[in-house]
Amino acid sequence: MKILKEKAGLILVEAIMAVSMMGIGVVILGSIVSSGVDNLSLSRDYITAQNLATEGLEIIKGVRDTNWLLKPNDRKCWLRVSPDSACTNIVYEKSYIPLKLSDERNYLSEQTKPLDLSTGIEYPKYRLYTKDGFYTHEASGADATEFYRSINVLNVDNSNYDFATFEIKVQWRSGSKIREVKRVFTMYNSL
Repeated sequence: MKILKEKAGLILVEAIMAVSMMGIGVVILGSIVSSGVDNLSLSRDYITAQNLATEGLEIIKGVRDTNWLLKPNDRKCWLRVSPDSACTNIVYEKSYIPLKLSDERNYLSEQTKPLDLSTGIEYPKYRLYTKDGFYTHEASGADATEFYRSINVLNVDNSNYDFATFEIKVQWRSGSKIREVKRVFTMYNSL
């Protein structure tokens, strides 16, 4: 009888251990799935931010190319902020956002403060919106996104107007963290 009582206790301990191990397995599996979903969302946001930074670079190239076509003989005209402005209205070491003229050409609009979400201040002019599947800085009739983009001019060659260095910065909030993607590139006044 004594052997039977010891086996019953052993079977009960084995059952409790098995249920505990299965419970631990379920908790581990749940945390793996949860972190996988979070990482998937973060990866999607980083890819979107990279593409928004690339789009900012293409916008600057488009402004430069339009300026070249309109004023090919003026050395500093490639740096002007808008194809419709005078060649003296060129970019300086400041922050800008890209906007569109009525004929869909891009121009750079100067901003008074640089983009920095870590200060806790939201900069509505830097915020990106989606309208008809495209991202824009214009809020009218568009849906707000969590992304903010700025174009910063870091350096301009004022002596010969041969090059300018730009930084495209995209920021967004991911929970309590501020995420950021930056692209720095130098553009030259030559083909």
